[in-house]
Formats: sequence, structure tokens, C-alpha cells
Amino acid sequence: MRKAFTLIELLIVIAIIAILALIAIPNFLEAQIRAKVSKATADLRSMATGIEAYFVDNNAYPIAPGNYNGSDKNEFCTVFQRDLNTFTTLRTPIMYIDNESRNVIDPFYAEYNGGDGGYTFSNLAGAVRHLKGHGVDNPNWSNTGGNKVIPALLNLPVPLRFNGSKGAEYYSNWILTSKGPDKDGKDPRNDNPSKTINAETWTKDQGGWDAMTGGTTDMYDPSNGTMSRGNIWRFSCSAQVK
Repeated sequence: MRKAFTLIELLIVIAIIAILALIAIPNFLEAQIRAKVSKATADLRSMATGIEAYFVDNNAYPIAPGNYNGSDKNEFCTVFQRDLNTFTTLRTPIMYIDNESRNVIDPFYAEYNGGDGGYTFSNLAGAVRHLKGHGVDNPNWSNTGGNKVIPALLNLPVPLRFNGSKGAEYYSNWILTSKGPDKDGKDPRNDNPSKTINAETWTKDQGGWDAMTGGTTDMYDPSNGTMSRGNIWRFSCSAQVK
């Protein structure tokens, strides 16, 4: 007669399986995050190539024309800073970016947005050209009023700095961002980690501007941990270390 397992033997097997699961599951989840970080980084690099190719052909960076009626100078936030997948000028009449490949979908944004949600593109150079073209001295960032564009934005390129006052500086005409593993679209302040700066609203807030240009915020850095906070950034230039 075949001997059955005893209760103690079954409990030992279950305990071993549980221990292995506790070891394997976190490693698996971390590997998933690393894969998404790699995808986002590669996507941003590819998108940057398409954006610069567009500039070569048009002597201007792309806009999202479907959100602008051509006359309201206070609504350019909807034209120059939006999810990249709304910039149809990158797909037609020339395909600078292949929208069908879903490369414009941010894997971290999509997790809580029903599988959709693009990388954020901020066309700083286009916004400045638009403002100067309309002779706007103190414009609103949005049509709701009250949110004034930081005057320093009118001077290109914008000197973004991260990771302290002596951190790398990026003189940028445009920026691309992924929301990163924390998925909230904000960068932590290194002078007060409990506070953050929104990567999509700093252009209309003097405090946000000072933080983003003064090195007070930290971008995502995997050396701080795979699940560390901050956005993944791509700039129109290479870093310059002070």
C-alpha cells in the first residue's frame, strides 16, 4: 500500500512554496518595472528622433492643431503641451511617428488610464514663438485666466536643472516625459521630499519654475531604486554639468 503524506509533510511543502513565492514575486514585479522603464526610455528616444525630423522639414516643432482655433492667444497650453498622441501633425501627411505601433503610449500612464495615455510633449519653442507673434507681454497659460506664463519662459532655451544646484542642466526647446513607476507625473523636491512639482504645470507657477530651473527637483533615477519617484525625462539637448 502506498503511504500517504502526513499533515506535517504537507505543511512543510506549503511553507517551502510560500517562501519561494515570497522571493520570486517581488523579483518578477521589479523585472516588469525595469522592462517598462527600458521601453519608456527607448520610446522617448525614438519620439525625439521623429520630433527633430519634423523640425528639419518644417523649421518648427509640432503642435496639436485640433485644439486651437487660430485666434485665441490664451489657449496655447492645449496646443503646445499635451499627450504626444494628440499631435496629429507628427502623423500626417508625413509619418514621423507611427501611432499605430502604440509607441506613443506611456506604459506607466496607461496602467491607470484604461490602457491609453501618451507621453507628455511640451513644445516650449512653439509656445514662445506663438507668444511673441501675438505680442503678448503677460499672457495667460490657459483660457481660464489667472495662470500667467512665467516671463523667463520667453527666453529660450529653457535651463532645466535637476538633482541639486550643481546638478546637470538641460537647455531645452522641448521636453518629453513619462510618468515613471510612481505614475503620478510629479517630481519630488529634494529640499522637502514630502512635496512635489507637477511636470505639466511648472510653466505657469513661479514656485514651480524656480524649482525646475534651480535643481530643487529630482527626476527618476533607477539607482535610487526601481520604484523610486519622479518622471522619466527626455530633452532636446544633452546635459551640461555645472
